[in-house]
Amino acid sequence: MKDRLPIVILAVFLIFGFTVQSMAGTTLGGSLEKNFTDDTAWYGGYLRTGGLFKLELGGSRPFSSSSSEMKLFSYFLADLNLGSIGITNGSLHLYFGASPDMTLDSSAPSFSVSNSSAYGKMGLQLNLFPFSIQLQSTGRFDFSGNLTNLLGGLGVGLTF
Repeated sequence: MKDRLPIVILAVFLIFGFTVQSMAGTTLGGSLEKNFTDDTAWYGGYLRTGGLFKLELGGSRPFSSSSSEMKLFSYFLADLNLGSIGITNGSLHLYFGASPDMTLDSSAPSFSVSNSSAYGKMGLQLNLFPFSIQLQSTGRFDFSGNLTNLLGGLGVGLTF
């Protein structure tokens, strides 16, 4: 039974997500994240397209250093509408997904995708048309399942 519990939880989330209509829309925004592992701040932008599932493309770079390295991401997110919050055109969403670990170095142009780690993301998004506010937690995992990096942040965007 213990082995079936994660499958049952995932099935409940998917059934709930398919039976509750999600609010579609494209969001263009920016985010600020605090890296709790090495005490740095990351800032960046994102473009999210969606409905029930969302694709988030973007990049961020360290705020406190003059590094030429940029973290790129392309999250595939499940988006579950938790319901209306009593405001016209307002809704609360739970999302979670994953992204490969990608890096762009602009000092000596190079692009790399890690074959030993990936990012996982989970958060809440409040849609107040035309604005979107998100609270998120991002973790970097190696393929053994160990957490190697932990970030938490806030994002603000325009939905159209």
